[in-house]
Order: sequence, then C-alpha cells, then structure tokens
Amino acid sequence: MDSKFIIPLAIVALAAIFAVGLFSVKNVEAAAGPGQCGGGVCPLVVYKGGSQNGTVTSNPAGINCGSDCSEWYDWGTQVILTATPAPGHTFTGWSGACTGTNTQCTLFMTAPKSTTASFN
Repeated sequence: MDSKFIIPLAIVALAAIFAVGLFSVKNVEAAAGPGQCGGGVCPLVVYKGGSQNGTVTSNPAGINCGSDCSEWYDWGTQVILTATPAPGHTFTGWSGACTGTNTQCTLFMTAPKSTTASFN
C-alpha cells in the first residue's frame, strides 16, 4: 500500500473508534445514570388530588405541598414523602411514582418523577 494512504486511513480508523466509544458511553449513561436527569439532578413533582385537604412534605427537605410542590434532588437520593390530612379529612392514597395507602412513600431519584396524594 502506498504510504500516502496509510496516514489518512489511520485517522479515519481512529475517528471511527472514538465516535463509537462516545456513542456507547452516552447510551450507558442515559440508561443507568445521572444523564437522565439533566446535570445529575432529578425533578420530583407532587400533586394533590381529591379534596386536596392535606399537605405533603419530604425528607430531605424541599417539598412542603401546600405551597411548594416540586423540588430537584441529586441523582440517587432517597426521598421520603409524607402525606398529612387536614383535620377532619383523610388520606386516601398515592398514584403515579408512589402507590398504596400508607401515608409515607419512599422514592429513589433515578429519573424525573411525579406522584399524586389524594385526600377526602
């Protein structure tokens, strides 16, 4: 092979290897890591359903829904939501990222999430 073709072929081969490597790294990050959440932080949004007579708080702090129903958490953070009905009302259950009728729900922030706490 003529030497004037070796260098351009080597450059093309290296560029192809580099491109495949970048593509693979981005796919792995999107499938299993902080890339899903934009900069390594994930949004959590809480809605209130039913009569809406109650509040939802979070641990770690950030959500106090009444008034503040969304927060951004670092990827992988464990967030415990607690639903508290207003006096004379009851908590009827979760839907969305949380399910069931226990007043507490534990989420791991590995993707954007939303949930609804219903009261009557």
